[in-house]
Amino acid sequence: MIMTLVVGWALTGLTIVVAGVLAGRSRRALRVGLAAVAFSLAGLGAVGLAVLVATDTDLSAIAAASYLPVVRDLAAAAAGSPLASVVVSLLIAVQATAGLLILFDGRWVETGLAAAVGVQVGLLALGWWAFLVSPLVITALVLLWRARRRDVDRPLYLPDILDAREHDRRS
Repeated sequence: MIMTLVVGWALTGLTIVVAGVLAGRSRRALRVGLAAVAFSLAGLGAVGLAVLVATDTDLSAIAAASYLPVVRDLAAAAAGSPLASVVVSLLIAVQATAGLLILFDGRWVETGLAAAVGVQVGLLALGWWAFLVSPLVITALVLLWRARRRDVDRPLYLPDILDAREHDRRS
């Protein structure tokens, strides 16, 4: 089951990165990227983690690989405890909510993308392997976010805001 999730995350991660790069020029790439993020969070993340928990898969090995002693100590202390159940349940809820928010229109998409960035930043605490993937995915998520804001004509970055104001003054 874990290998299936790893392959799924690798494929959706690749899709997110490619779509993020192309989203500034293509609305189709933006839609594909947003769908991949939603599937990665709600489908693979939340449902996959729920299945792992329901099948009593030991998840402590993931946190044991962390470079942070705090994460390793918490994982060792929380293994099989109610605290672990609460933390995993919160993670499932955050991933499911973020994935589903991306499927809605308007600012909900941006809220879901912000939560997706937060999840990726949180993954960095789990170990060095996350540094191989998360920075690339975070960059792609920001590119998707930026393309989404341009698509709805709301600038995200200060240079874009200044350009938009200058364009409005000329009109």
